[in-house]
Amino acid sequence: MVNLYQAKSTRMPLSTTSASFSNEDVDSVLLDYAEKESELIIKEALAKAYSVKSEVGNARVFGHHADERLIRWPASPPGRFFRPEASDVLKDFYDGNGASVNKLLSHSEVAIVMYYAPWSLESRQARPVYEIVARSFSSNPQLSFFAVNCFVAQGECRKTYKAHAFPIIVAYIGRLPLMYHSEITPDFLFNWVSYLLKPMVRLTSRRDVEEFVARNDFSAVAYFSDKALLRETSRFRKYLASSLYVAQYDDLISRTAFAVLTDPVTALYLRFSYDTQVRLYHWHSTTNFPEDKNYTGSAIAEWIKEQAHDEHLVHWIVPGNKCNQSDLGKTEQFSSIITQFPTVVLFTTREPLYQEQSDYSIMSQLISNGVFKLMLRDHALRSLVGSSDAANRVSPMIRQFFYLDYLSHL
Repeated sequence: MVNLYQAKSTRMPLSTTSASFSNEDVDSVLLDYAEKESELIIKEALAKAYSVKSEVGNARVFGHHADERLIRWPASPPGRFFRPEASDVLKDFYDGNGASVNKLLSHSEVAIVMYYAPWSLESRQARPVYEIVARSFSSNPQLSFFAVNCFVAQGECRKTYKAHAFPIIVAYIGRLPLMYHSEITPDFLFNWVSYLLKPMVRLTSRRDVEEFVARNDFSAVAYFSDKALLRETSRFRKYLASSLYVAQYDDLISRTAFAVLTDPVTALYLRFSYDTQVRLYHWHSTTNFPEDKNYTGSAIAEWIKEQAHDEHLVHWIVPGNKCNQSDLGKTEQFSSIITQFPTVVLFTTREPLYQEQSDYSIMSQLISNGVFKLMLRDHALRSLVGSSDAANRVSPMIRQFFYLDYLSHL
């Protein structure tokens, strides 16, 4: 039995997309599903009331054999989960059969699949969101959307995969499965799919690099000369794989971008040491991927994750689960953070499609500039005191003072 949470590496395409969805489309789909959900609730309530009345009347709703064994009525056959209008933008395997990865990838280069259970409230809430995003990409021939009922007892899906919760959204690129871990809303899911279709860009000049680094919190740049692109195709595929692996980290996909630098003059100016070298830019600092590490997609992605965790100053806290968020002040995650050290908290909404204009982006830039000034002062202090133990003890105190002092003037 295959665990849906496992992933294997294989070939990965690099493609582009142009898609959008209007507020009218969103409202129409949501309203339609809301009406159908209300009708279903009423029908279930009426059916329950009728069953209770029948049981009281003759006590033979289920019936018994002569030897008192309970008669088990067969379950009704699985029915369509999505509304009929959704069939033009996604295919629903509501019987749980015929949805092998090979078959799904025969339709397009990239396959997005939502594994669901009809009884799951979270699956029902994700249903209109999934259709909205599928409809927004309906004109892209490189991409197909599917839904699979993975709770049918005799279905191939339930026999093949092991799922602990529903829904599970997976993207298959080649045969590489990538799980979606973010909030199930149209904006977030749309942003995730868009990233998968274009996980990196090409840079051909110094200006391209400067603008690329300025746009992102963490900018991964790999230098591949024209000869290296032809000679080191394996390393290029591994670097491309790392950009796709990052899509599985919710805290990285919105802050990290990947690029390939192909201009040797710019690479020489930026002091790239060799072909295929990977460098991570973070505001005022740069870090090179260690040469002694294995040059694999997963290793590069894990290295970027470690660097981002150590360097990042602003973190998102999303309380509760995706569909039923709890009180922020009562979450253990939030409590553990504010009790460890002084914390500045910004209460705001996440805007995955307009990150550069968000409050979060402004706050990140302000804090980054403040910390950079702190680093300069810290460096000056070390120059005056020297590298003695006294400097190492004083420096963290000065660092904390300037950091808090700067935050007080935000």
